[in-house]
Amino acid sequence: YTPLQNQLGPQLSQEHPSQQSAAYKERVIHLNRADAEGRVQFRSNSISTTKYTVVTFWPKFLFEQFRKAPNAFFFLIALLQQIPGISPTGRFTTAVPLSIIMLLTAIKEVVEDWVRQSLPATSEHKQPSQLHSLQGQLVCEPPDDDTTKFKGSLYLDQVRYPVSLNQLLMRGTCLRKTSYVIGLVVYTGADTKVMKNSKPVPLKRSRVERESNRYFLLLLLILAFFTLFTTVANMVWTSRIGPFAWYITNNEISVGHFGAVLITCFIMFHTIVPISLQVTLEFMRIFQAYFIQCDLDMYDPIADIAAEARTSSLNEELGQVNFIFSDKTGTLTQNSMVFQGATVAGRMYGDAVSNGAEAYEFVSGVNSMRSEAAQGQNKDLDDFLSILTVCHTVIPERDSHDNLLEYSASSPDESALVYAAKDMGYELFERSLDTFVIVKVNGEMRRFEVLATFEFTSDRKRMSMVVRCPNGAIRVFCKGADSVIFSRLQSPHLVSETTNHMSKFAMAGLRTLCIAVGDMPQSEWSRLHTEYENARNDIERREAKLALVAEKLEKNLRLLGATAIEDRLQVGVPATINDLLLAGIRIWVLTGDKLETAVNIGYSCRLLQPEMEVRSAVAELSHWLCGIASVKGKEPALVIEGESLSWASHQSVRNEFIDVCLQCRTVICCRVSPKQKSDVVRYVREAMPSAVTLAIGDGANDVPMIQESHVGVGLKGKEGLQAAAASDYSLSQFRFLKKLLLVHGAWNYHRVTIVILFSFYKNITIYVTAFWFALWTQALYNVFFTGATPFALGVWDRSCSVENCMRYPQLYRESQGSDRYNFKVFALWMLNGVYHSAIIFLCVLLAVSTGAVFSDGKTAGLYYLGSLVYAIAVITVGLKAGLEHTAWTGMSHLAIWGGIGNYLVFLVISSNFFPHAGGNFSEVVGYDRALFGSGMFWYLLMLVPALALTRDVAWKAYKKTCRKTLREEVFEMEKLRKDPSTVLFQGTYRKVTEKARLLRNAVGGRSADASANLGDSGPAVEASRGVNLDEEAGPAASAASAASSAAEAGTVGRLRLTVSH
Repeated sequence: YTPLQNQLGPQLSQEHPSQQSAAYKERVIHLNRADAEGRVQFRSNSISTTKYTVVTFWPKFLFEQFRKAPNAFFFLIALLQQIPGISPTGRFTTAVPLSIIMLLTAIKEVVEDWVRQSLPATSEHKQPSQLHSLQGQLVCEPPDDDTTKFKGSLYLDQVRYPVSLNQLLMRGTCLRKTSYVIGLVVYTGADTKVMKNSKPVPLKRSRVERESNRYFLLLLLILAFFTLFTTVANMVWTSRIGPFAWYITNNEISVGHFGAVLITCFIMFHTIVPISLQVTLEFMRIFQAYFIQCDLDMYDPIADIAAEARTSSLNEELGQVNFIFSDKTGTLTQNSMVFQGATVAGRMYGDAVSNGAEAYEFVSGVNSMRSEAAQGQNKDLDDFLSILTVCHTVIPERDSHDNLLEYSASSPDESALVYAAKDMGYELFERSLDTFVIVKVNGEMRRFEVLATFEFTSDRKRMSMVVRCPNGAIRVFCKGADSVIFSRLQSPHLVSETTNHMSKFAMAGLRTLCIAVGDMPQSEWSRLHTEYENARNDIERREAKLALVAEKLEKNLRLLGATAIEDRLQVGVPATINDLLLAGIRIWVLTGDKLETAVNIGYSCRLLQPEMEVRSAVAELSHWLCGIASVKGKEPALVIEGESLSWASHQSVRNEFIDVCLQCRTVICCRVSPKQKSDVVRYVREAMPSAVTLAIGDGANDVPMIQESHVGVGLKGKEGLQAAAASDYSLSQFRFLKKLLLVHGAWNYHRVTIVILFSFYKNITIYVTAFWFALWTQALYNVFFTGATPFALGVWDRSCSVENCMRYPQLYRESQGSDRYNFKVFALWMLNGVYHSAIIFLCVLLAVSTGAVFSDGKTAGLYYLGSLVYAIAVITVGLKAGLEHTAWTGMSHLAIWGGIGNYLVFLVISSNFFPHAGGNFSEVVGYDRALFGSGMFWYLLMLVPALALTRDVAWKAYKKTCRKTLREEVFEMEKLRKDPSTVLFQGTYRKVTEKARLLRNAVGGRSADASANLGDSGPAVEASRGVNLDEEAGPAASAASAASSAAEAGTVGRLRLTVSH
């Protein structure tokens, strides 16, 4: 950095940087002068946008892993097992499996982090050799995080050239329509604007994982009870029998003996917590993510983009989504602008026609505009189209034969306007951004000299150009939002007519832009030109000075009219939103568009329904805050602008505002900034801690809300890859969100929860049985004999077919809350494991109470008892897994019967090969033949599992007969090959109201006031409009979806359905 000497003066454009102000610290880059005076070492160009680096990987990874209670627990066990003479197991029986789990998890984290940050980049830049002789320097502002501005001056041969954001290529920019660029590096590494704006990758954990950590404490209490009970029992036994058991060393009561026995029992029973669960979950989630990425139903062949799971740790979270926060432009719409009409000099080209509901359709006026422009008699229309052709930053791309290839535009809006003007005979033929524009009008070439350009910014909301027209006149061309154009008009002429026409445009969902023109005398321009050049060359106060010059130029304008551009909805958006609403998911739209446009898009995509009471005024919101309920019989919907949102976000009224929003069926926030999008998501998360939020967007301005939500989904669209790079899952179209949630999300939630519950259950069963017999633990149980069953449940099990999950969105409601995985469910599974262990214990105890005799006359001993109990436990747990399977596959059979077969094979191997290893294994020689020859062994193998599972079978039968859920009924209809829609028509499942669902599943500790006015759920279906409610599933699915929706809303009696064949 070079401190400057003097205050900036009027002759700034003639001054050297060394003569500028010391009040503003600037960066000076010398061209080809490594020995320049005052040069300092700039930052390295090395950056890291990953979650981990080579240096921080192990510290951060270990910290994250040991935040998981089971990992910290097993690490403690591994340390205790290193104490000689204390551990009843080997020194590495826990350390080795834990190390393998950690290694596999580390590999998964590295792979996912690498994939998450892999984006296209430019490489192999060419540098012409003649640049080595170039001398000069660039003076610019110091590094900052503002991506909307850049100020600097380039000095070459004592001539000063102003540089701005137009000349700045930010890090990560993709080159298009050129093979290389020649540039000067200004900011490097962490000093780049992109890196200044970057945030650490947020750590997201699923609700299931957070709950599992809490339930782990229950297992620790059980483990503590087993440990203390066994230790005390040992002390009692030692005090009574110890003096006579002379063959047992250190058999006396003491503090040291008590501590040693306590640690031994703790290690002996520690595997009541399944160490295999972590690696099972990690591999299972990898397979689930792979299934998402390979799903052809979520592949876009036109864009050649498939779904991508950028993280696998949130797969089950997709099945519990309560709120979706969506961007509009590029997310719900195509971000492909089409010019539909305009209003010029009070005449409206095109018209908004009501379609019978609250929404409007626009009849294009392009043909009438084209016909009138061809006549060349309308001066206002000529000026209007000339401004559309000149006032922009579009570059025409031509081939070697001077044929137009396409227009290269920075925004689809500008491109649409230029193409529309060309369609009407006003072709942008050639342009130099800062010099001239040539327009071809009906074969006539018109040259406009560019004198000044004031670009569009979010603060200015307008763009202006000062041009010298072909007739020599100097004019100001201006286009922008109505709020800034109207205040700069010379007179209110045409304002009323134009406003009325723009309202019709907005009602039809069209984007509007006002067009105005002004005349400027040569003398006035000569005076302002000097101020304009001085402002351009001012690095410190460039924006402020340019804004002052613009204010002097952009006045006394004459209103010409306004444009109307359509941003079309993506394919399948209305059907997708309708089905997500049926699934019980609340959808909020957060957009930067004006209120009227946002409301019409809401009706077009069926987010707003004609039966809803839509409120938007701040006054009405204030009434709501005072407790006024919605009109009876109508579902409330809220539309709020960014300015009102700022007021409602104040701490004093924020809670009441959120309560009002939660009473609404849907909320649309318009004219909001990226920060406000993030704030809205955060407010909902704070108000409803147990609700799961999902944010979806396609642009850089959607990144804050994507990172703030529980699950972030990015669309790879025309606005770049920033949203996709910051997301957890990326798609190419909004409609694919339906299958991601209703199929993959619901299946993954079912799979993950059943795997966790079953894993804890099977360990409770075997180790509580071991507790009854005071046996030592056996590690092969979790790996070879029962390890495959939870994996099969977690990867291949499903509750309903893909077709029915997509056709009946109501099925998704069962996975939204915590009905399948909560403390009650967890405790019941654990008690069931205790019950099964007690049955096994009592049956075996009674069977061997009088002894057991083999066919050769020998009596059974410790090995017989242990093998019998173990075999019964393995079979019981395997059959229990079969009861929990809802969809039997070949892998299910392999996992269950293979696990049982593995144990029987293990008995043969241990009896015939282990004795050769030495040690105590000599006692089991020929043991397999004796065991398999025992009638009691086979009798108990058949009797005890059947007896233990009788209660489970009876409970399953009762539930499937008297207390079936909707998902179970639909699945049963699938197996019977019947149409499941009859279930929905008959209403045989319990209707879940919106109020009950939110209170039970999401609100939790929120006050009753937040949900007092919630009505019954189910979006109203306007069947008379004859729209296909499910474009992907076909007419039959449409009928079923509409009928189920009406049945849920209690409106079957007035349903009128029209289906097109």
